[in-house]
Amino acid sequence: QAVLALLTHLPRTQHLGLPNNGVGNPAVQCLATLGRDHPALASLDLRGNPISRPGGKMLLALVSGNCRIRTLQLEDTHVDSALQARIVQALRANKPRPTKAPA
Repeated sequence: QAVLALLTHLPRTQHLGLPNNGVGNPAVQCLATLGRDHPALASLDLRGNPISRPGGKMLLALVSGNCRIRTLQLEDTHVDSALQARIVQALRANKPRPTKAPA
């Protein structure tokens, strides 16, 4: 969790990679709180961590609340496929829409 606390002091961080690091639901709660208002965070890699459904719900709230986050990797976690699908939908909503060129 100390590493996650650094996010507040690293406002230009765009990618946070923590695969296979034993990140569980308590750390996800910290990440969800700190990441909600982060000005640059766009990508999270949490593969291979013991994150369960409660942590998945916190991550859903995070990606729903921070439109800058566009990718979240959750392979090999305990977040069920239905919740992962909801997270993917929220991430799709965060993708920038192509703008029409002026006519």
